[in-house]
Order: sequence, then C-alpha cells, then structure tokens
Amino acid sequence: MARIFWLAAGVLCTLAALVCVQLPANAVTVVASDGFGRTVTGGWGSADTGGPWTILDTPANWSVTPGTGSISVPAAGQQRAVLASTSVQDVDLLAEIVLPRCGGANCDAYLLGRYAGGSIPTYYRIGVVQGQWSTVHIRAQRSDGSNITSDVNTGIPGTNSVVVWLRVEFQGTSPTTIRARAWQAGSPEPGTWTLSATDSTAAEQIAGAVGVRPRNEDSAAAHTFGYQSFQATALPPPPPPATIAADTFARTTASG
Repeated sequence: MARIFWLAAGVLCTLAALVCVQLPANAVTVVASDGFGRTVTGGWGSADTGGPWTILDTPANWSVTPGTGSISVPAAGQQRAVLASTSVQDVDLLAEIVLPRCGGANCDAYLLGRYAGGSIPTYYRIGVVQGQWSTVHIRAQRSDGSNITSDVNTGIPGTNSVVVWLRVEFQGTSPTTIRARAWQAGSPEPGTWTLSATDSTAAEQIAGAVGVRPRNEDSAAAHTFGYQSFQATALPPPPPPATIAADTFARTTASG
C-alpha cells in the first residue's frame, strides 16, 4: 500500500509517519508522486503517478521496500534517477528523506528539477546536506556542480538517518526564482523560505523532468539514503511585472 494519501483538497498525508503537509496554494496539478508502497530490487519500478523511474547510474544500488526507496551510494560517488516521462518548468517538489551522516564528509540528498538528458545532462539540484557541520544545511547547485548561492543552515540537528522534509520550488525563467525549506519529520513546516535565490543559466531555463540525486562525499565508505515520499506539483508561471503608465510631456499644445 502506498504511504501517500489525500486527506482533503490541497492536503497530502503520509500514512506511516502520520504527517500531513499542505500543497502550495497556487498549485496547478500533481504531475508526479510516489509513496514507495511496493517491493523492487535493481531499481525503483514505477511511481504511483509519473511513470517509471529511470536510473541514470547503477540500477543494482537501488531498491524499494514498502515505505522507502533506498539507494546505496558508493564511496565518493553519486546516484541519480528521474521520472523521464514528466516535463514541467514551474514546479513545487516535496520529499521526505532519510539522510545518513558521513562523519567529517558530507552526505547530500538532492531533488532535481528541469532535467534535460543527453551526453551531458543539465538540471537544477537542491538538497539537504550533513557531515561537516553539527546541523543540516540546504545546498543549491546546477548540474555542473557550481553553487547558485551559499549553503543555508536549517538548524536541524545532524544525526545518522535523520528524517527530513524538503520542499523546493522553481518558478519563472531568466531569471528562475529558486526557493527551499527543510524541517525535521514530526515538526511543522516553516512558514517562510530558508533559501531564496535567482538564476538565469541558459541550460536550465526550460521545462524538464524531475528526480533525485544522493551524493556521498565520504571517500572511505558507502552510505545508504532513503526517500520515503516524493511529489512534484506544477505551479503557474509568475505574474508579469506591473506596467506603469508614463508621460514625458515632450510636446507642445495650445490648450487642453
């Protein structure tokens, strides 16, 4: 049985954790969701909504047991998967993540947006990170590893297998507004964004697939990440900037 269910319009709940979260008020439609209520080895199978998960790296490292999609990430490695049949530009991403602690190195669990495949895939990746600090941080990067803005401290205590909710939004183009917030499972969702930035990198100003990317920066050992729910909700584009009427009065009139 899938862990995700609807309590009421605009309210999404997870069964195992008995937690409900509010969908964004300006949501258009849910384009992907997964409660991982199945058993799979050598991949993640198909999401509840959004089609099959396409594993971009090593399928053997991916598995699902009812309630959790797990990924074993080798030392100094990454693993990525996308819902390749989805395509959305302005999107709200929401996931419940089990984040390992990797000693003095970082373990990073990202959500991917605007993914475009090819020999060098492009995408935005926004994730929760712990390891070098005593608390969990949010990190925002492009697919080439460049930082969009500085890491932001969430204040969530860093512990092994801490369960964290992460919400990320991408909205607009040239620039894209990027927002994120994270909170520990069992705590209420913050009412404000912890991270807010803009970016106009040309490759990411498009509609694309959504997905996940755990990254293990520990060069000595593998670590296992878990995603307990995943959701992508399309957002409307931002309103156009207001137009203000102006008159320079660069003319001559006799009257009136």
